[in-house]
Amino acid sequence: MTGEQFLVLEGRIRSLPADPEWHRQLLVQMTLDLPELRPHVIRKETAALLDEYRGFRHVFRNVYGFNLAAERLERLVQKLPETLVALRWDLQVFLERMREVIAVK
Repeated sequence: MTGEQFLVLEGRIRSLPADPEWHRQLLVQMTLDLPELRPHVIRKETAALLDEYRGFRHVFRNVYGFNLAAERLERLVQKLPETLVALRWDLQVFLERMREVIAVK
């Protein structure tokens, strides 16, 4: 995708959510197929995995570090390889599908 194509695509997509939940809403938007625009970027399962890290980021940024649960942090560290594999797969599929869409136009 060229920079110009990206700008056209960006202009056609709804703007980023502006409320405090925009990170979560962005994950949801990325799971949606938008006919005539783009396929989903990530699967709902991948979004669920990423949402756990989004939640951790929120707690880490907004709450003092001493309130972090060691068990939760350990679980996130253990799930990171699985999450990265899922994300890479989804992004590769998305790029392939976008190449097909662009080739047709």
